[in-house]
Amino acid sequence: MSRTRIDPSLLNNLSSSLNMGSNKIVSLANGTAASDAAAFGQIPTITQWTSYTPSIGGVGTPSVVNFRWRQVNDTVYINGVFRCGTTTASIAYVTLPNSFTISYDATHGLSTFGALVGNYFVSINGGLGAGSNLGFMWADGSNPSGLFFINAGATSGTPNGIPGNGFGASLNYVFVDGWFIKA
Repeated sequence: MSRTRIDPSLLNNLSSSLNMGSNKIVSLANGTAASDAAAFGQIPTITQWTSYTPSIGGVGTPSVVNFRWRQVNDTVYINGVFRCGTTTASIAYVTLPNSFTISYDATHGLSTFGALVGNYFVSINGGLGAGSNLGFMWADGSNPSGLFFINAGATSGTPNGIPGNGFGASLNYVFVDGWFIKA
């Protein structure tokens, strides 16, 4: 077996700068194997958390409203907190950020009947005292731009929302954590 000797001076050229001149990448082809490079459409969309101010129904004029959202591919995550104003018998809801609407495409597991898409916690007087409760966030076809609150312990009623006065007395804090597939 014969061996070929490589001139060491050739290796020095590998560490020098590469000048592409007018050559540049103008497109990427879709990969066909797991080892292929990702195309632009295959790179996931992941945004930073961004503040937003939702409309909140059924709780009078809320205060201490602090919500944020981020997108990971086609899923948008929200979390936030608000303090109830004078609660009413109107259905409680929170609107979505950035004028998003919910996709009810069956391939995403949501139908117009609805789905659980998060949870909430009501803190009585800022703590975990008697009357504090936990519930779920609900999305359904009746309001594709908002999420409803439903009571985890409900034994009757419909799954499309509880009234704001279901949060108990005014001035209670409501913590929200939810997600949805954007249309």
